[in-house]
Amino acid sequence: MGSVIAQDLEQSGVDKIILADIDVAKAKKVAKQLGGRCMAKKVNLADIENVTSCVKGADAAANAGWYEYNLIVTQATINSRVPCVDLGGLYHMTRRQLHLHKKAVAKRCTVVLGGGESPGLTNVLAKLGSSKLDHTETIKIRVGARDFSDSKIHDLSFPFAVGTFLDELSMNPIVFANGKYKEMPPLSGEEDVRFPEPVGVNTCHYSLHSELATLPTTINGVRNVDFKLGASPEFLRTIKPLINLGLLSRKPIQIAGSSISPRDFLVAHFSSMSQYDEPIRHVAVRVIVRGQKDGSSIRRIYETSAGPKHEWGLKNGTAFLTGIVASVVAQMLVKRQIMKKGVLAPEQCIEPSLLITQLKSRGVQVNERVVRFQ
Repeated sequence: MGSVIAQDLEQSGVDKIILADIDVAKAKKVAKQLGGRCMAKKVNLADIENVTSCVKGADAAANAGWYEYNLIVTQATINSRVPCVDLGGLYHMTRRQLHLHKKAVAKRCTVVLGGGESPGLTNVLAKLGSSKLDHTETIKIRVGARDFSDSKIHDLSFPFAVGTFLDELSMNPIVFANGKYKEMPPLSGEEDVRFPEPVGVNTCHYSLHSELATLPTTINGVRNVDFKLGASPEFLRTIKPLINLGLLSRKPIQIAGSSISPRDFLVAHFSSMSQYDEPIRHVAVRVIVRGQKDGSSIRRIYETSAGPKHEWGLKNGTAFLTGIVASVVAQMLVKRQIMKKGVLAPEQCIEPSLLITQLKSRGVQVNERVVRFQ
């Protein structure tokens, strides 16, 4: 996703792009592919002083690192007074980042939490739908995908960081029901959702996600908010037993004198499989906003989708959609199209029409349907 952000920034004509990563060799490889306006730099996201030094002087920062480091990056960018966008913090990290709001306001700095596909575009579409209603009752977010590959391991392919995806499926999801937060079991709330082809039907479940950290408080009067994520039946058949056996626990165990958590082992194991060819991936996003308008019950339904970007050598539609949204938001920060200060959710600071227009210019269409009930 970070390389997609860089590619879109380069295509947008940004004068200078610094690609920072702890694996500087990979950063140099991407920078070389993108051309002379890109340079590579080493950064350790676990070291706040290192991150602060790395971002100092930049017009904006886009954080595509693992979500576990989001708080450090948020602190560092506020310290450096560099506006920043990240890709989300799986609810709990997002809530921790929000505690830095007053500090960011005092520093006249803007940090957009979760400014990618989901969270990000999903939040903005929820805001758009609610702005067209007199009263918003319910927001439902559904994300599905379909992989196409002849590879024998494609059933275990990961669309983004292995640890993040495993946490989305295995940690207790949060829903907002009847005006109250509620913790649900992993992989509960099973629902078959028919997305546009080629994604088609996905079995979706509640998933821990950052939208739930903000939408219940930023959308006035909303009583119900939930997020469900689709995964292939083959993937679920593999992951469910691991969850049931406790193999995604973060509690360390002793093995031959060494200490490691089952989750850390699985993340390392699945990450080591990244050498294999990834499948072609199509992703679909649906946001349903239900409420009242002029005495009628209304559903405003927003849908978008993305697939491979062959001219970029990119097979992963999730990475493409997430990366271009984050790039657009970063450029909005540079152009001062986001003026509000503080640590903010996307729905608090991004103008929906502006984001939708920018996505359309990149070949991504957001469709709207309205269903009216008397």
